[in-house]
Amino acid sequence: EVVVTSSGSGFRKEWDGSANLRLRDLEPGGFRTKVKGTSGASQLSDFSVGADKTCVFTFKSQSWEKGECR
Repeated sequence: EVVVTSSGSGFRKEWDGSANLRLRDLEPGGFRTKVKGTSGASQLSDFSVGADKTCVFTFKSQSWEKGECR
């Protein structure tokens, strides 16, 4: 289970981890995620979004890895 939030815009999105999560039309800036693993333990991690970009992020171990951007 993943919860994505942005305190600046009030954005909040929950995701169950199935398929791919697509977040569209996000305001540029920082986002915080709470990732709850199968063991029940939660981890906090941040990522940032730039203007006019579409990027792929993958959660690896304890942080978000930024992949391809267009």
